[in-house]
Amino acid sequence: MASLGIRGFHDLRAAYACDRYQQLTGYAAPAVVGARLADRETDVSARKIISAELGHGRIDVVAAYVGSAGFSRSHAPAWECILMSPLTTNVN
Repeated sequence: MASLGIRGFHDLRAAYACDRYQQLTGYAAPAVVGARLADRETDVSARKIISAELGHGRIDVVAAYVGSAGFSRSHAPAWECILMSPLTTNVN
């Protein structure tokens, strides 16, 4: 994992959550683009699904992985670099 820039399981969960958010909403996660692009209803629905898939009972926890509507790229978490890893990019 370290050779891919992934420091631990939290990074893997974040990459999964960001990928899943894009699958569910059709938009990149706020942590990737710096703002919420999906409409509120779609965003909340995706967060509920991701929260359940990650084993959390609250959607506010998902913000640690995918960011929030007021997310600023200048405050991007360290795991942002893994968003271009083979785990999250199309390698066809």
